[in-house]
Amino acid sequence: MASELVVLLTGCSSGIGLATAREAARRGHRVYASARRADGLKSLLGSPGVNTLELDVTKQGAAAKAIGEILASEGRLDALVNNAGYGQYGAIEDVSLEQWRRQYEVNVFGTLETIRAALPAMRQARRGTIVIVSSVAGKVSIPFSAPYC
Repeated sequence: MASELVVLLTGCSSGIGLATAREAARRGHRVYASARRADGLKSLLGSPGVNTLELDVTKQGAAAKAIGEILASEGRLDALVNNAGYGQYGAIEDVSLEQWRRQYEVNVFGTLETIRAALPAMRQARRGTIVIVSSVAGKVSIPFSAPYC
């Protein structure tokens, strides 16, 4: 298939990531669906066109390792969809500094680390697409969701 792409998706254990993995595979792409824990990907096991990878975006070097596995198997990476993330809710003074840091490690630095790992292969191929799944909460704050917004 001429439009077949090799796609890495993060945060595929539920929601948007899970639905995107299924839809991309349905469209004929070779999907590498990832999540922090492999057991979160059980519903995708055996799905045609879907490979699963354990990838905790907060672990230094994990994204580079996952992308290395994809490149060894496929020879290329055409697209990266950064979907890993979560919402930390609570009043500013009630959310611990550790919880704030965890929110940023996943939603900001995890995304950055994954992009940095994907760019060399995409640059070498002189092509590639990177999508960052975000939230309207980046534009419109929700009460008691400061860490997320």
